[in-house]
Amino acid sequence: MWYWEGMAQILVVDDEESIQETFSFFLRKASYDVTTVGSVKDASLALARKRFDIVITDILMPGDMGDTLIEHITAINEPPVIIMVTGKPDLEAMTEMMRRGAYDYLAKPVRKQTLLSTVSRALEHRRLALSAERLARENERYRKHLERLVEKRTQALDMTNRRLMREIEERMAAETLIERQRDLALALSRASTQDETLDAILDSVQALDGVDSSCIHVCVENREGNPLELFTSRNLSPEFSNFFHAITPALPMYHKLMTNQPIHSDEATDEMKAVLRSPNPELVAAYKNISIIPVRYNGKTIAALNAGSFDVIPDVSKRALEAVAECLGGVLNRVLICNVFDEYGVPAAGSTEDPDFSPLHSWGVWEWDPVSDTFFWSYALCRLLLVTNRTRLTPLADFLDHVQADQAALLRDMLHSMSQPGASPLDECSLTLRDNNGHAFPATFICRGPDAERPFCMGLIIPPDRGVRSSGLRITLLQDNA
Repeated sequence: MWYWEGMAQILVVDDEESIQETFSFFLRKASYDVTTVGSVKDASLALARKRFDIVITDILMPGDMGDTLIEHITAINEPPVIIMVTGKPDLEAMTEMMRRGAYDYLAKPVRKQTLLSTVSRALEHRRLALSAERLARENERYRKHLERLVEKRTQALDMTNRRLMREIEERMAAETLIERQRDLALALSRASTQDETLDAILDSVQALDGVDSSCIHVCVENREGNPLELFTSRNLSPEFSNFFHAITPALPMYHKLMTNQPIHSDEATDEMKAVLRSPNPELVAAYKNISIIPVRYNGKTIAALNAGSFDVIPDVSKRALEAVAECLGGVLNRVLICNVFDEYGVPAAGSTEDPDFSPLHSWGVWEWDPVSDTFFWSYALCRLLLVTNRTRLTPLADFLDHVQADQAALLRDMLHSMSQPGASPLDECSLTLRDNNGHAFPATFICRGPDAERPFCMGLIIPPDRGVRSSGLRITLLQDNA
């Protein structure tokens, strides 16, 4: 006999007390716990108070029909098995009741053995149904657990894969950096002149992915407080090269570079445009990425390595640029002006007063403050005239000493005239410059007057063989001023 854990709970619903007593007697003798009620209403109250395993109910009773009770029972969570009892068997009606949730039916008069065997089958049916439901719920919980476990394992695997990919990329990047440093070191070891050394450096920078142009700024005479001035460049437009001036101490980026902080920007900031200090600072606006890396020697920043891109400089190229800058301190220290003039402005041993430097794109960018009469000498201009002044901030008269006497007065008059309100925005003149050895250099002197943003007179000194270029520059200056 099938064993039910605990005593099975059975509810008998019939309006005839004799049926209640007979069913109750048979079922209790079979060790079932039996509750009897005489109406659907009382059955609903009993079901609300207690959980039953089987409900045996008559179909026809005063008041509510048995089918009403079926609807109530089937709405219960883990509902009891329903056995219908009828005195007038109707196959169609019984089929409809079973379709709506009844398990079986008994026809009156009900024999003891029929009742007990039907109850036994109903309990087995309930046990199987509950087991199936519980197994389904357990399977669902297990499925969700597996899904969460797989999701966690997948996430962990993805994280591991990403970490491994990063490690591989970092290792490849490190190998690339080492290879570039090795190639640069080999190229520098083969360089026999200053130009070859600088070419090797800029070749290494230009080979980086995303770099469109590059240049080197140097802190001339290797003194803190001096501007970082353009020394050499690659792939800059002629106009850009002529105008590009200096990273001065007045700019916040100067102090970052002096404290060994690389600068990577995804836009041409106003501060970077100010580096031009030219009539057309928008020349730098075309660059979408700009990197400026300090070059250190003996604990000081002596130069800045610059790279510009019209699109994007990838992170690996930025790291490579920093790696290149790390190995340039001693190299640049040897090729700068300090290997010709020592710190006291005296020619170094074995050097000549006229060092063999390749000319830059112009002979100099200058500025003159009419209030203090202070004249700024750019590095290129000092180099041309063999001027060893350490700060290159001197009275205008110091510059006029290098101009022919009859031209000096005209030049001073032109500068004073340009500094007056309402003056022409642009002027120029031809003059002859003389260096400290007496060598003469014909030149074109281009001047722009002060404005609200730049309260100084400023301009260019261009050699005669750049006449075509200077004409284009004059047009650019005039258009910008307009």
